[in-house]
Amino acid sequence: MIVWIFRTARSIASLGLMGALRLFLASQRSGNFLIRPKGYRHAIGLRGCTSDPVIFYNIFCVGGYPVVNLNKIEAIVDAGANAGYFSVFAAHHYPQASIIAIEPEDSNFALLSSNVKPYAGVVCIKAGVWSEEGVLRIDDPGAEKWSFKCKSLGSDDKQPGKAISAVTIGGLLRDHHWPSIDILKMDIEGGEKEVFSARDTSWLSKVRVLICELHPGCWRSFFEALKAHEYDCRQVGENIVVLLHDLASASGILKRP
Repeated sequence: MIVWIFRTARSIASLGLMGALRLFLASQRSGNFLIRPKGYRHAIGLRGCTSDPVIFYNIFCVGGYPVVNLNKIEAIVDAGANAGYFSVFAAHHYPQASIIAIEPEDSNFALLSSNVKPYAGVVCIKAGVWSEEGVLRIDDPGAEKWSFKCKSLGSDDKQPGKAISAVTIGGLLRDHHWPSIDILKMDIEGGEKEVFSARDTSWLSKVRVLICELHPGCWRSFFEALKAHEYDCRQVGENIVVLLHDLASASGILKRP
């Protein structure tokens, strides 16, 4: 309660008084809430008494994600889109970009789809990002909304009805005919170990900015995969932001929203 009183006061600048009070209520009560951050044209949905208010606060109130200051941003991937808050943030700041939002879990995907509906440039894919194309399932369906994990669906798995498609970053580039990804945001609850330790990580040569929340056990594979590329990185909130290739030595790329 005390933490949320502080967060409510801090969020007034970004949400206005009524929006900040709605955020406080969403942190304390179950139910559905709509909040429109200042400058945004559309309200955004939250589920009360879940992880939604915390994620919403981190993105829209305290700058959990930086704004990437490039002349042209055309292609963005939101891997592990959850309720769609980063996708909305990206659609707001980069209105000309095409955005692919990927989320494997049913309830998150439903809210993601609702939240990005006003933004024509966002395409939602119900899948998990993995090291190879195939089939996954949610490993911990009782987890909090922000912490669902995927695992490979083996031939002896007893839950075939819960199968989820597995997609790769390289496959997204191929299927959508993108020459490169300007911003790849990844928050896949430990799945990044699979992604970055895969046999083929050549898709990294086509990523300009990588924003990743790294989970325990994933750091080594992440930096091993980056070894083959010129890069610079820094920490912004809970995320590692990696500037790749021609951006590695550039300055002024990141700014607060």
